[in-house]
Amino acid sequence: MKMKSVAWVVACLAVAAQAKASEAQLMSDVDAEAARAEGGSEAPESEQQQLSNDMKEAHEEVVDKEAGYKPVPTVTTTHDESKARGVTNREGFTFELGAGIHYTSEYLDSDRRIAGMLGGSLGWFLNERTALLLRIVGSSTSDSDGLVVFAEGRDRAATRYRGLTTYFIGPQIQFFPIDRIMLAAGVGLSGVASTARLDIDGADDVRTSDGDLGVGASLRAGFTVYQRQDIAALRIGLEALPMYVADEWRISTGLVGELQIF
Repeated sequence: MKMKSVAWVVACLAVAAQAKASEAQLMSDVDAEAARAEGGSEAPESEQQQLSNDMKEAHEEVVDKEAGYKPVPTVTTTHDESKARGVTNREGFTFELGAGIHYTSEYLDSDRRIAGMLGGSLGWFLNERTALLLRIVGSSTSDSDGLVVFAEGRDRAATRYRGLTTYFIGPQIQFFPIDRIMLAAGVGLSGVASTARLDIDGADDVRTSDGDLGVGASLRAGFTVYQRQDIAALRIGLEALPMYVADEWRISTGLVGELQIF
């Protein structure tokens, strides 16, 4: 009877131990399955997020097209804009040099002469169409005539040489209404210098000179015949130098050729 009781107890303990092991295995399997389930859910979630982003971008593109979306224009400099519009980019320091022929009158109603002209300007562009200049220009002419003088008790042939120089110096505003047309005007100081030389038998016997100062103006208009972008322009033009000197009006007008460096 005692042996049966021991065997029964041992059998119960074995059953309990087996149940315990089965329960532990079951829990381990459940944990592993849960871990696999958790790891497997990450991939679908990432794929779903990427799909959502792609759909959002596609939707935004459709909305932009329907709304007439235009890309933001590229920012360009003043230099690029000037080139795109075919306008010379004039900026900073500038200078001019010109020469030509002036038709000079000592007085408005008499003594008109052909004169050579030389001029120049220095200045600065306030913008691409307007510059402030200091202009210096002058024209000079000379002629000669024969006359008879009485010297040492006899008539002697003589030649008289006469010269006339007019000049202007003062500020001037230069303006380009369109790219190849130039206009300029300014007021300042004007002057006239006259010289005379009497040559008798090849000897300079008499020399006289006289000069007067007054006020005057420089008026110019020109057309560019050749132009290099942002460097220089070659033009032909007209210039007038009206002046009031020694209580008389004088004027020089003429055709000039000019080179301007930008």
